[in-house]
Amino acid sequence: MSFLSSGTNPYAVHGRLVPDVPFDHGLSDSEDVSEAWRGLRDVIINAAGAVSGRMERIKYKNWFDGECEQVTNKKNQAYKRMQQRNHTRGAVEEYHEARRKKIA
Repeated sequence: MSFLSSGTNPYAVHGRLVPDVPFDHGLSDSEDVSEAWRGLRDVIINAAGAVSGRMERIKYKNWFDGECEQVTNKKNQAYKRMQQRNHTRGAVEEYHEARRKKIA
């Protein structure tokens, strides 16, 4: 990546990053605009991959287990009951209690 900050000619850098794609500013008569955009997108993605490399996707642990799903379903049911009962005091308290429930 040092060649980017060394003040070299950007056209020379382009040739090193994407040597198989010609550097062209205009469209030919037969080329469609959407084809040109796809080509530009591919050039940018390939150049970014050449400069910064590829990052592996981070795999997260599966923390949302059956207990989480059960508590979430109870909270959602309490919310629906609160909506159906026009926010009566008992329904609101039931919903707030379901929201406060923590998973052990």
